[in-house]
Amino acid sequence: MNRLNVALSGVAMLLIVLNHTIYLGTEYATKLGVFSNTGLGYYILWIFQALGSFAVPIFLFISGSFVAYAARGEPPRLTRKFLQSGLIHILVPYLIWTIIFYLVLNLNRGEAYALTEYIQRLLVGNPFHFIPLLVFFYLISPILVPLGKRFPWVLILVFLAYQIFLLNIKYPGTLGFSFPGWMNRLELPILGGTLADWGVCFPLGIVFSLNMPKIRPALEKLKWLFTGLAFLSFVIGLLDARQLISAPFVRFIGPIVFLLVIPVIPRNSIPAVRRLEEVGKRSYGIYLTHLIVLDTVYTLIFSLVPASLKYTSILIPFVFVIGLL
Repeated sequence: MNRLNVALSGVAMLLIVLNHTIYLGTEYATKLGVFSNTGLGYYILWIFQALGSFAVPIFLFISGSFVAYAARGEPPRLTRKFLQSGLIHILVPYLIWTIIFYLVLNLNRGEAYALTEYIQRLLVGNPFHFIPLLVFFYLISPILVPLGKRFPWVLILVFLAYQIFLLNIKYPGTLGFSFPGWMNRLELPILGGTLADWGVCFPLGIVFSLNMPKIRPALEKLKWLFTGLAFLSFVIGLLDARQLISAPFVRFIGPIVFLLVIPVIPRNSIPAVRRLEEVGKRSYGIYLTHLIVLDTVYTLIFSLVPASLKYTSILIPFVFVIGLL
C-alpha cells in the first residue's frame, strides 16, 4: 500500500471517530435533556458528522487497491497464503474487540442480549458494520482481480447497478419508485444493507489499482470536475436531510465520485500528512477500539459531571482527541 493510501486511511479514521464522537455526545446530551438542535454550533456539528459518509467508502476503496497490489503480475493472481493471512488479520481482532465492546456496553449501559442475538450481531457486523462486507470481498477477490483486469468497466457497472438496486430495496422510493415485494428475494442475505451503501467501492479500488497507467491521464484531466461533483452532491445531500429539497439518491453519489479523485491527490498537498500516516497505520485497531473508549468517557461524564453535556460544541472536540489517542 503506498503512502498516499496510508494517509487517506488516516483521514477516513478521523472522520469515523469524529462522526461517532458527535453521535454519542448528542445522544447522551439528549438523554439528559440538555441537547439543543438549533443554533450555529449544532449545524456545524451536524455538517462535520455528515462528513463521516466518506469514511467507509475510502476504507473499502483502499482495501481493494491493496488486494490488487498483492495480486500484481501478469496475469494478476492472489496466493492462498495472502488470503488466509488477510482474513486472520481481519477476523481475529474483530471477534476479540466485538466481545469486549459488548462487555463494556453491559457495564456502561446495562445492555444485554440473548446468545443468539449476540451471534446475529456478530454476523451482520454490529457495531462494526463494514467488516462482514470486507470479509466477503476478500473471499471473492480471486474472482474480482482477473475480472478487474480483463473487464474493468463491466465489473464496476455490475456492482454499481446492484448497489443502486439494493438502495431502492433498503430505502424504498430512493429512485422515485418502489420495487415489487418479490424483488426483495434478490437481496444478498446479511450483506444486503452494506452492499446498498458501499457495494461498488472495493471493486472500484481493484479496477483502479490494476489499470492505473491507462486511466490516470483521464483522472488528472477530470479531477476538479469530480471534486466539484462530490462537493455538490454532499451539499444536496445535506439539503435533502433537512427536507429542504427531495433528492434522496444524491447523498450516495458524493462518496463514490470522491473515490475517482483519490488516485490523483498529491500526497504532499494533504495537511499534516505524516501525522495522518501514523493514524492510517493504526486505522483498523482504532476502528475496533474507539467506540469502547468514547462510550466509556461519555458514561463517566454523564455520571460525574453531567452539566458539561450542555456545552457539546466544547466537549465534543475534547472527547474526540481522547477517542483518537
